[in-house]
Amino acid sequence: MLQTVLDVQAGAGTRFARIAAPWVAKTTGEAGVQVFLAAFDPSTSQAMFLEVYADSRAFLEHAAAVDRDLRARLYSIAKLRAFHVYGDISDAARAWVDGANPTSHRIEAANTPEGASAPEAAPCDNIPPTTQRGIWLMNAAVDRGSTALVVGDVQNGIVRNFGNDDAYVTRVASAIKSARAAGIQVIYVRVGFRAGHPDVSPRNRGFSIAAANNALLADSDDTQIDARVAPVEGDIVMVKRRVSCFSGTDLNVVLSSRGITSLVLAGIATSGVILSTVREAADRDYALTVLSDGVKDNDEEVHRVLVEKLFPRQADVVSVADWISAVEA
Repeated sequence: MLQTVLDVQAGAGTRFARIAAPWVAKTTGEAGVQVFLAAFDPSTSQAMFLEVYADSRAFLEHAAAVDRDLRARLYSIAKLRAFHVYGDISDAARAWVDGANPTSHRIEAANTPEGASAPEAAPCDNIPPTTQRGIWLMNAAVDRGSTALVVGDVQNGIVRNFGNDDAYVTRVASAIKSARAAGIQVIYVRVGFRAGHPDVSPRNRGFSIAAANNALLADSDDTQIDARVAPVEGDIVMVKRRVSCFSGTDLNVVLSSRGITSLVLAGIATSGVILSTVREAADRDYALTVLSDGVKDNDEEVHRVLVEKLFPRQADVVSVADWISAVEA
């Protein structure tokens, strides 16, 4: 969520504040909203902010009493903004940040107003997961009409090759069910080739093996969507010829035609269809969410690195349960 903090300086934080304010008002009261909005308003002067900031202790105590794991940590983002822009944050806040995230990277404070004392470094990177969850939950509901759930390669042969994990398939099925109920477009993308594999290059190391074994034929049972997550009327099913959901499909055409700008990704494997689709979708300027336990890989370490370190650079990473909570809110 580093970008969320830094975008405040460019005005993007104003939109975030508008989205968050009603939720803050409901859970912490009007006084809390004043502190919150002052922290996120790019036009707030340092003197104005410091005056409002004096009330932060009472606000935090009240927020923690409501929900220590979410509300109190959400407010810490406002304090991080103050630290980064104004170079002013309490010792208690700094201790909270470092304590919650002892391995955080540090970046040089920038754009500090003239006359303000800037710290040597600001702990703004990799805001704790609970805070990320809070931010994401507030934003998710407002984008449902322009969001699609894209399920990649959850097809019979691949599910079988990845252990036929019923718990995993059940989680994906629950995400699909919630998406449909909320009016979110569900799009399935499966991989399959024509008879004789004329669409597979001998230079393609992965799929040339499938061609040599006459595997992954588009009309074979192995390439059909797993029955436990079977498409229904209104869902869209596409066949791709490469790893990314965009490769060899008209996915981008369908998304643009329906005004979809945000993608939620689930599928197998994390290091295959999900990684390739994240990269390509990000380059196409889609907003992205990866369901951390809605993606699966045979290599647990590769899965961990992608979900915890790589994907967060270009996507929100949340659990299926959290995503469903946001969708159903």
